[in-house]
Amino acid sequence: MGLTSRAKMVQLGVEDMVWGRLTDAMREEEGGTVSMADYVHPRAEPEIAFLMKKPLSSKVSALEAMDAVEAIAPAIEIIDSRYKHFKFDVGVVFSDNSSSSGFILGQ
Repeated sequence: MGLTSRAKMVQLGVEDMVWGRLTDAMREEEGGTVSMADYVHPRAEPEIAFLMKKPLSSKVSALEAMDAVEAIAPAIEIIDSRYKHFKFDVGVVFSDNSSSSGFILGQ
């Protein structure tokens, strides 16, 4: 998920969050070495990862959402962008996979 703060939404002139895909190929090993050569100008963002045991419908209660969670883990998302200093408009951010580039998943 990106652009989740109201301040960032106002800065970029958008009304909703964006999201990108994280794939198995983007996973970096916990405790391993991340090669800077694989990225343009990466940044690290601390995250909380949720392993879901079942999908959620579009509208659920907090209790239904928690019931769908199998596990929670610490994570680091590696964001990166082909655009210098992450300067882009909302249309371009989608083509850049919302700056989603890699992740490290804790135990």
